[in-house]
Amino acid sequence: MSFDFRKSLLMLALLTALSACSDAPQTTAPAKPDAAARVVAPTADAPIVDSTPELMRRANQAFRDDRIVDPAGDNATELFLAVRERDPAYPGLSEALVEIMPLANFAFDSAIRNRDAAEAARLHGLIARIDANSAITQIASSRLAGLTQSIADEQADAEAARVATNAAKRTRVADASPSPSHAVTGSTSSAFAPGSNATRAASSSSLASPVRPAAATPVPPPVAGTPVPATTIATTTATAIRPPQPIAKIAPDYPPQARSRKIEGFVELEFRVSVNGGTEDIRVVRSEPEGLFDRNAVRALMRWKFKPAERNGVPEAATTRTTMNFRQS
Repeated sequence: MSFDFRKSLLMLALLTALSACSDAPQTTAPAKPDAAARVVAPTADAPIVDSTPELMRRANQAFRDDRIVDPAGDNATELFLAVRERDPAYPGLSEALVEIMPLANFAFDSAIRNRDAAEAARLHGLIARIDANSAITQIASSRLAGLTQSIADEQADAEAARVATNAAKRTRVADASPSPSHAVTGSTSSAFAPGSNATRAASSSSLASPVRPAAATPVPPPVAGTPVPATTIATTTATAIRPPQPIAKIAPDYPPQARSRKIEGFVELEFRVSVNGGTEDIRVVRSEPEGLFDRNAVRALMRWKFKPAERNGVPEAATTRTTMNFRQS
């Protein structure tokens, strides 16, 4: 074997060994997992759901902040209702809904006074969700229907007035156009033009015979012994009516923010006293400063007790008013 042939075999063996080394799997130490990669970030699609206690806490905070019905979706009324959907027997929930019902009704009254039908409909929905069968809800339904009908009537009247105005304009344009009979009409109407003999004659005749009002027919006085008709007796018979009388008054709490600023005012309330002597259908007639003392006055009036009104000795429900003054001594 020659030297060149042995050299070629050696080179071939060397190349085969190098190729085998390159094909062998590499053994390297596994990389340590990144700590940040183990943290799963919350996605935007995953909603945050509050627990029932957290919802109740948010509802109470909204109540303390006077966010009774606003803003939509984050107010005390809707939050309390959300708690009731999860747990109707949650502690303190029923009392909170009873207390918030008249406050939501005040906001509804304001929307009715402002003739804001859309806002009134939203607030009526909240009131109905609290208690669909309450007297407050039924009255609110009637008032909302009345407002809706009133707005519809106003729109219909405005449309009718617009149509009448356009028709009057078209009539004036038509009258202003010349016609063959216009000359004849003008000749006959000239007899009654200002300053004409016919006009003066008509004026003098009206002055000569003025219209006098008819003399009142004297009513003869009743003759003694003459029987009085039964209808007269019915209308003159007095009915014994006694208004409701308060028997237990609860003084309202003074708002801390008003006390610290030395703000004084009053709240005039209209309410209904039931035959049992309780108060219901409470609403604020007016207050000064507006909205500052309203809630405290209503909460106090809800605890008042009355001796109900009586008609001929029979108890009956009656509507009355009272004014609560907020004064610092």
